Amino acid sequence: MPRVASRARAQVAVAQGHQSAMETVTEAHSLALVRNLMRTAVSSIAYLRNIFPERCFKDRSFAGVNVKSLIFSDDIPNAATLMSWLETGVFDALKHKYLKSLILGMYVDPKQPHVMLETYSFEVHYSETGEINLNIVSDTGGKKEPCVQLHTRTQIKSATTCLLRSLIVLSQTLKPLPDTRYVTMKLLYTADTPANYEPPGFMPAPLDTGIQYLGNPVRLNVGRVETPFHALRLRIKTAIDAFDASRVAEQSKNLSSDIDILAKHPLPPSCRVIEDTS
Repeated sequence: MPRVASRARAQVAVAQGHQSAMETVTEAHSLALVRNLMRTAVSSIAYLRNIFPERCFKDRSFAGVNVKSLIFSDDIPNAATLMSWLETGVFDALKHKYLKSLILGMYVDPKQPHVMLETYSFEVHYSETGEINLNIVSDTGGKKEPCVQLHTRTQIKSATTCLLRSLIVLSQTLKPLPDTRYVTMKLLYTADTPANYEPPGFMPAPLDTGIQYLGNPVRLNVGRVETPFHALRLRIKTAIDAFDASRVAEQSKNLSSDIDILAKHPLPPSCRVIEDTS
């Protein structure tokens, strides 16, 4: 009988060890997850804000959320251009750990590309040791609050699901964009980035280039996802009157993001511009 009990304990230990190994997140898996999350979020924004026609998207499921995925379309070259910026440019900077922030912006005046209707900021942090330990400064009180460590695939998937659902809900509270609008991507780099580095598809932006907004801007913290090697936070910033009051009331029960009125902060970096009038 003692032998049987001992063997049973050994089987439990092996099973637990196997489960732990399956849950472990490697740096390669972490990078792939961040790329897929950014790809899915950008596609969702393009769909929810009607940047491209319906035929440019296909249905898919990501982290348990039904989303629209942007696909390459020969008859809509701007859709392919946007995906190219992301796939060959942004992801190159991400791979080399040069990417600090990706800003996806929409504006209406080609003579004033720095005056935005709305922006979606993806902020990236890296860890060389497999330990992400971010201190997030509260927008209202200035108090630093440590982020929760999310090390297993299950925890990361849960955070990813929350971020995507929040993005969908918040985007549905915004008023429709004008029929003619422009889309731009801007990149901010880490301090370790070589001075002459520019990822494919991007070029240096003027040093005095800053971002302004039409109206009094507010910032919405959509959510963040952390792994042992990366942390990605998504924020939306737009004019306060860009929200549809009836939609906000309808979706308010689903909103968990903070909304704060912020001052205008200039942001440098690289950019490319496309126009969509479809």
